[in-house]
Amino acid sequence: MGLRQIDLNLLVTFQALVEERNVSRAAERLALSQSAVSHALKRLRNTFQDELLVRGPRGMEPTPRAVTLAIAVKSGLATIETAVDEKRSFDPATCHSTYYLSVTEYVRPFIMAHMCAYVREAAPHVRLVFESPDEHQVGSAVAYEGLQIRLADLPVNGPMESMRLFDDTFAVAMRREHPFAEQELTLEKYLQLAHIKVTGVGSSAIDRALTARSLVRDVVVKMPNWLEALEVVECTDLVVAMPNHWTRLGRLPRCCITRPLPLALQMPIDAAWHPRNSSDPAHVWLRETVRQAFAARHDRHTAS
Repeated sequence: MGLRQIDLNLLVTFQALVEERNVSRAAERLALSQSAVSHALKRLRNTFQDELLVRGPRGMEPTPRAVTLAIAVKSGLATIETAVDEKRSFDPATCHSTYYLSVTEYVRPFIMAHMCAYVREAAPHVRLVFESPDEHQVGSAVAYEGLQIRLADLPVNGPMESMRLFDDTFAVAMRREHPFAEQELTLEKYLQLAHIKVTGVGSSAIDRALTARSLVRDVVVKMPNWLEALEVVECTDLVVAMPNHWTRLGRLPRCCITRPLPLALQMPIDAAWHPRNSSDPAHVWLRETVRQAFAARHDRHTAS
């Protein structure tokens, strides 16, 4: 006998009958009529060629075949129910999963401390792995394989779903003794400066915006991160454009100041994930935790 010959609804009725040992109580539990349950029992007997339940001194008693069958049916139905309704089965407090988050340099100071604090409190057995994204794969489906969530200041492309966490703006950092430090930084003056460009992050958007106006800035140094760029800014007349909120994280040297970038330009920060994870209750919880952690950090620095 194969599964095609079995109506799964009959197995639900079978489980109720075995556990209740009474047609009336099984019918009440299943919200069915007694006649419907009696008819289902008849079909079950025909299907398994066994009486399954027989009258005894304490009500209906399962046959040896029914006892063996009940163990497998209960386990199988529980597995199906969990797969169909995972929301009810997910509990952060008992979760032992490892979640991988691909996070760019700019986002890391915003998210890591609060994220770890929230997860340790709500899900003490969960492990987090923060990784740097491969800039050559960002936005492609390949970049998301094995990653539960991605936070980046780079465009989201491909078959991904995303949520906006924050829109940042840019500031221009220079040393306090810079010849332009006491002047209003206009676009014309900005283009007269010698620039450091931090590669692989949102500063490329500045060049695209300038190119759209048939303009170009004088980039004399390129480097991979802002901390190194600020060290150069401290001792030269070079300037570097960087996200505004990043300068408020206590990373800006005392000998440096910032001026607003004279371009109407924003850096969107998104959380992105593969669509296959959208309805997964564990992933829904993870995304909400990311959102709360980011909001807490953002609110803290906005208030300050």
